[in-house]
Amino acid sequence: MEHVLEGLSLRPGEPESLVKKRAAKKLAVDESSISDMVITRRSVDARHKNDILIKYAVRVYTGGEKRPCRRENLRKPSGEKLLAGRPAVIGAGPCGLFAAYLLAKAGLCPVLLERGKAVEQRAADIERMKESAVLNTESNVCFGEGGAGAFSDGKLTARGKSPYTQEALAIMTEYGADESITYWAKPHLGTENVRRVFSGIRKSIENLGGTVLFGAKMTDIQVVGGELAAIVYEKDGALEEIRTNAAVLAIGHSARDTFASLLQRGVVLERKPFAVGVRIEHAREFIDKNQYGRFAGEQSLGAAEYVLKARSGARGVYSFCMCPGGEVVCSATEEGMTAVNGMSYYARDMANSNSAIVASVMQEDMDEGPLGGVALQRRIERAAYNMSGGYGAVIETPSDFIGRRAGRTGASRIASSYRPYTREGALHRCFPEAVGSAIAEGLVVFDRQIKGFIENGLLVGAETRTSSPVRMTRGEDMCAVGIKGLYPAGEGAGYAGGIVSSAIDGMKAADKILEEYHDKL
Repeated sequence: MEHVLEGLSLRPGEPESLVKKRAAKKLAVDESSISDMVITRRSVDARHKNDILIKYAVRVYTGGEKRPCRRENLRKPSGEKLLAGRPAVIGAGPCGLFAAYLLAKAGLCPVLLERGKAVEQRAADIERMKESAVLNTESNVCFGEGGAGAFSDGKLTARGKSPYTQEALAIMTEYGADESITYWAKPHLGTENVRRVFSGIRKSIENLGGTVLFGAKMTDIQVVGGELAAIVYEKDGALEEIRTNAAVLAIGHSARDTFASLLQRGVVLERKPFAVGVRIEHAREFIDKNQYGRFAGEQSLGAAEYVLKARSGARGVYSFCMCPGGEVVCSATEEGMTAVNGMSYYARDMANSNSAIVASVMQEDMDEGPLGGVALQRRIERAAYNMSGGYGAVIETPSDFIGRRAGRTGASRIASSYRPYTREGALHRCFPEAVGSAIAEGLVVFDRQIKGFIENGLLVGAETRTSSPVRMTRGEDMCAVGIKGLYPAGEGAGYAGGIVSSAIDGMKAADKILEEYHDKL
């Protein structure tokens, strides 16, 4: 018999094995009569810092019953239109990898193009940036196998209860992710595990008959009679062509050159809301003590997170992509511009915790035209580059940012984790006045929510890659408006934000292809 139980709880430090004992007590049965138990949710209730609880929901099986086996969703192409050649997938971030994986499982042998490098070589290029301030514009924190998510905290949060969510998480567990990601309220993989999982999925695509090409940058599309006819890409200095009438565009949020080329080819793009701002670093112990009180440092709780929100007139100001026990990294992709992002390993045990503090970008902040948001990002990044003298990061105390004073970061209580170097500067001058003012107002509000947030923090900037500044318009069939067979998907297309939602959008695009096409003559 199956029993669904909620409201089970542990104190920090109590072993998780006690959950089964408390489930038995709630059912009024002997623990030995429980034949199987599945944790369906685990969350931390830290509303009362002196009485923190770790809460569980479970499915319990008695009478010898076991949990049902997961049924794999067996997909096959079932549409009426003949697939011309092999389907193409552009971009090997979570969206592209999951789209290609489903297409490969269905027997369609996709060709996956990635402008960057495989994750091992990519990691070496990122380390070179940290050590020597040398940017590889095609292999960095944003471009390469795994996309931007491979060098992040690896958060796996997803809104809604789409069946795709559990399927995406289950696929990740098949390739080495811990089963806890399927039930933690705020699951994360950590950067090293994201890389391992995504590399495993890529190798499976190849084993299933797919082709993965690194250093292969899409440069053009060919459209005949309103339908995709070919993808053109550059590899090793030569132009190559894939003849196909089905392709998933999973290019990521930073493929600015590709946005421009698609616009020239008639793909309908529009400006999309996004946000810009700074990273704020604090000592991890400071955040842990503020959030967990006397339980700070307890292993079962891990490094503490926070979520902060405020308003500045019509603008939202909020924390974004918080990285407990992590580091700030360079996310630049273009020469003469610099940007930052956050990254954590699974243990989240580095000295500092960091989070973006960003303000919403309004239409009036951007230039006219579909690429107006891109132009704003570039202006901010050029200003930060010039202020730091290269690919270093500009640092400023929150109080100086708020007071619009020249940087005096010698007063900071912590050292930044950013490499290759930092330089003191007037970080607030990198932003439009209204955006900078909104961030300053938000910091004041956040200091009331976390006492000492301003005094104990250090700002690092600038953060511009929160999400794509464009949206590629598409119809209910997920095809680009006016171009049948071209499927814009994921974060770069403006339909996702984060690893799981991007993977889901890629899976949906793959399913649309399977519904539309067949591969039998």
